[in-house]
Amino acid sequence: MKKNLLFMLIAMLSMVLCCCNNKTKECIDCNVLGVTIPAFEKKFPEKKVTLDPDYIEEGKTFVLTFSSMEEAEYKIVHCVIDHTEPKYTYVAASYDLTKKVILSDTSSFSYPFDTLMDGESFTIIDSDDGQVRCYGWHHIDGSSGYNPELMVQYKGEGGKIYTVHKDDFERGRPIAPEDKYSIYPEKIFRFDNGNENYTIIWGYYGFASGIASYGLIAFKMDEKGVNPVPLFQEDELSENIDVHFNYSDFDEDEFDLIRYDKDELAFYLPEVITEEEYYNTILSGRYKKYVWDGEAFALQSRDDEDVKQLIINSIANGDKETFAELVHYPLLRQYPLRNIYTKDEMIKYFDFLFDDGFRKTIGSIKLDEWHGVGWRGFTLLSGELWEDGGELVAVNYSSLAEQKLRDSLIKAELDALHPSLQGNWEPIDRLYLDDEQFAFARIDKNTTSDTLYRLSLFATNAKLNDMPVACLNGYVQLEGNMGDGYYYFKSQDTVAIYSFGIEHEECVPVTEWSNLLWMGQEILCKGHYYQIKFDSY
Repeated sequence: MKKNLLFMLIAMLSMVLCCCNNKTKECIDCNVLGVTIPAFEKKFPEKKVTLDPDYIEEGKTFVLTFSSMEEAEYKIVHCVIDHTEPKYTYVAASYDLTKKVILSDTSSFSYPFDTLMDGESFTIIDSDDGQVRCYGWHHIDGSSGYNPELMVQYKGEGGKIYTVHKDDFERGRPIAPEDKYSIYPEKIFRFDNGNENYTIIWGYYGFASGIASYGLIAFKMDEKGVNPVPLFQEDELSENIDVHFNYSDFDEDEFDLIRYDKDELAFYLPEVITEEEYYNTILSGRYKKYVWDGEAFALQSRDDEDVKQLIINSIANGDKETFAELVHYPLLRQYPLRNIYTKDEMIKYFDFLFDDGFRKTIGSIKLDEWHGVGWRGFTLLSGELWEDGGELVAVNYSSLAEQKLRDSLIKAELDALHPSLQGNWEPIDRLYLDDEQFAFARIDKNTTSDTLYRLSLFATNAKLNDMPVACLNGYVQLEGNMGDGYYYFKSQDTVAIYSFGIEHEECVPVTEWSNLLWMGQEILCKGHYYQIKFDSY
């Protein structure tokens, strides 16, 4: 019995010994915390990387041996990441090991590292052309993220793989706002300027108290190394884009914080904004456009009068592409028509928006017929077109084709409702609710009254023809010179208030992020919830 026990102890000890030649207790492989893992099939030749002494017990050396990326990732995950006490130490150790593995083996350039990326603190971003890969690490402590790190791999002549990290960047001009090139990458853009190729990396350089800050850095990569380059005119834009928003309440995947148009050779960057303005800014499409001028990306600026004339000419001549460039997105349309969010959508929808009669009328307009309306910008005719800040911000004209489309959508939507909701009503809006109790709400206006409105609330997973959970009648109240207002609904002791900003007299919301106050609790309304699908654009 004692002999069997001795053999078992020897076998267990052999599992934790290092695979390197120095088989001593001071040299540990996959045993930072005395953890053993099943033996991994060896594929020689083996490689070795040593963990920095900061992360392990004093007097010991951590040597990771591996013969493939699969084995290296497996050992890092099972020996380091799975431990939570103290969490920071061992997550940081996994960063250190991963960096060393990447630096020691160029096959990492095509390896996915899927298991490592299951966490929130490690990411891999590949360029569309497959020439550049970015690795990013950051540390998260409560509501703060700090010390992001960037490592870049790229292909050179003959497909040779080069790998550099932040220490290699320090010989260049510092561009990142805090630590040099400390950025957590999210997008890679590749820009060709004649015979030279540039890599532009976008990501955030930290967040504290839930507020994230983003930056943009540019490199030129060749066989001599990685060198920072100022691609943007510094008098108009530093490479550090201060875009701040509430990180905990924001799903960045819903929006493009930065866009690059290869055909236009232009970047679209959000305006510098505050946390409170963020959703409205992105949803309204308030981007600045930076166009390549031969030497740098420069902010595109137009003379205000030129814009007004371009608007007139593009409509009159049916120049859809130019018109789409002048629009401030989203261009709002009356529900159940969809808002127009992009240039491509605008080009497809142009003929629904303007008929020949309106285009002929616009063609006879002179530039001095635009007239200012205080801080609201400039309007044409009887408010059919509004221009502000060098952009077309509203189109209050509706062609016969668009009206017919809207009427058909209204009929189809009302016919699909529960019988209790049909009758003398027309839809004003249908809202997607961010709530566990309600899936969506609809607001309808009575067609026989100028003042009567109705709110219907539907349970989670409700079908189109289901009966609403609650139905309240009410009215709309407009106030102030900014077109703000609210709907007030009441039924017995139940009160609901939907606040909004308006653009048209039909009460189309300016922003798609409004609030519904229900039974004293605030519910976020996250945009239109379209019932009828159509393919006009």
